[in-house]
Amino acid sequence: MGKRWLVMLFIIVLMGGVFVAGYKYLAKTQEAQDALAPKKAIVYNEKKINLYSITSPGGGLFFAVGEKGAFLVSHNGGDSWQVSKPIITGENLASVYFKDEMEGWVVGSSGTFMHTTDGGSKWETLELGTKKFLKKILFTDENHGIIIGEESSYYYTVNGGRVWKKGLSGITGETYGDPFALEMFDDICFAGEDKAVGWIAGEMGLVLKTEDGGVTWVEQKLPTNVNLNSVSVQDKDRAWIGGQQGLLFSTADGGKTWKRVEIFVGESMEPVKQQIFMVKLLPFGEGGYSLSESRAWHLYVLGDGLAVNSYDNGRSWRVITLNQELGYRWLYDLCYLGGERACVVGKEGVIFKTMDKGLLWERSYY
Repeated sequence: MGKRWLVMLFIIVLMGGVFVAGYKYLAKTQEAQDALAPKKAIVYNEKKINLYSITSPGGGLFFAVGEKGAFLVSHNGGDSWQVSKPIITGENLASVYFKDEMEGWVVGSSGTFMHTTDGGSKWETLELGTKKFLKKILFTDENHGIIIGEESSYYYTVNGGRVWKKGLSGITGETYGDPFALEMFDDICFAGEDKAVGWIAGEMGLVLKTEDGGVTWVEQKLPTNVNLNSVSVQDKDRAWIGGQQGLLFSTADGGKTWKRVEIFVGESMEPVKQQIFMVKLLPFGEGGYSLSESRAWHLYVLGDGLAVNSYDNGRSWRVITLNQELGYRWLYDLCYLGGERACVVGKEGVIFKTMDKGLLWERSYY
């Protein structure tokens, strides 16, 4: 009888130990799942905040900005994000650019223009003497930077951002006047290898080209008068422009001629009509192609419920996730980190990442 009780006691103790160990394992597993789960959307004043722009200086860093001064940082290639307090309250940030891990700029509504030298911990307000909506900021090298925006706003620096000047010269054509009194400059992009060549896309079919790094600009004609939201440049000859009504154009001769490219997805016999907000070329091509070859580039088109890409220079298209999750959202900007990684940001603070050259996209925030 005594031995039987000892055996039963041993079994009870053993089962208790197994239960405790199992509980601890499940708890740790749940903690790990919670750590990997996407964070909740950024909420200011009970409203989900849109993210409009994302940039990376390399080294695993991403910076993103959006509505109401929202500012986010990722130090691990988009795997996780830190949300800081708003850079500026009451203004929307449309574009962010970081030259390195410490020095960066943001622009946005009401002439917002700010600068940081400590990775975004503190921001200094700069004045350009305008209250216009500033849409985009970029640098072509360490010294040369450009800001564009509402009513043909155009500012440039030649000394790394210490001094900014207003100016836009060499414009030809009578369609928009001189300067363009009403049109919005929506996007600007320069060739990857030849930084002297670049394009501006804007409202009412506006397209401008420079071949001297932005000193002078010449108007080019596209067969449309719809608003053009985005331009992406492959080299001095090849570029893509997208805009309203699903309109997408490409040039292979430096803009002398532009060809309409229609986007067909799946079995649909009708081209997409959603507004295109972002056109971006990423060097994701297989086979070791040189960046001078079209096959080295994947073309992404993002917009209002639209997220597609092409591996063959726009001849065929596919939705970039099998469950079409990205395609249900308005996506605003895409940034290449290097290697096989990139991130995209959009409506209500959503962030998606890819770690395999765009084959799979998964949410890393929201």
